[in-house]
Amino acid sequence: MPLIEFAASDGTRLEGRLTTPTDPQGGVAVVCHPHPRFGGSMDSWMVPVLQRTLVTDGWVGLRFNFRGVGGSGGSHGGGEPELLDVGAAVDRVREEGAGPLLLVGWSFGALVSLRYAADDEQVAGWVGVGLTAAPSASDPEGAGLDREPLGRFDRPKLFIHGTRDEFTSVEEIERVVAAAAEPRRLHLVPGGDHFLAAHGDVLSEQVRAFGRELRGH
Repeated sequence: MPLIEFAASDGTRLEGRLTTPTDPQGGVAVVCHPHPRFGGSMDSWMVPVLQRTLVTDGWVGLRFNFRGVGGSGGSHGGGEPELLDVGAAVDRVREEGAGPLLLVGWSFGALVSLRYAADDEQVAGWVGVGLTAAPSASDPEGAGLDREPLGRFDRPKLFIHGTRDEFTSVEEIERVVAAAAEPRRLHLVPGGDHFLAAHGDVLSEQVRAFGRELRGH
């Protein structure tokens, strides 16, 4: 899977990996990686797994490095300029196909993609794995969850969360989901921590089923 390059609206060059399905079923998807300050990148284990799941099910899939990660230019901005990165990835994947647009994110990627989705009506649905509800102690100036967009983002949302997540408790994620506009769904992974490393099959099943619902089959 060769690297591609594309640019955010502020000129920052970004790198990504784009894959097209052998049996297209319609729809394009962008997968966003976890926090750069904790080693997150488009190669963090879950990101290519989710991309591959979607591509195998007929979606055009793009995963990419946020600014300051890997070969992407710029530097980490705490979440605000990263919204431009998501927008650039959306524009790039849209060049490859039509149909519903699905955003998928893990941790920091879930947070940023959710903020982006609330303000872009072309987003048909969103999946967030291990959504972080507040800035971490080691990154106190990072982007926390602004719950206002949750109340107006009225397209399908799937929250996937481990019951032993170290950063956001079950009680907290349940409050977040309750504040979100319908339609919404929370899938708890029993015994799963923030990284869900032993739960790839569950993740793939949930994301695949959600994507099929968006496509209407």
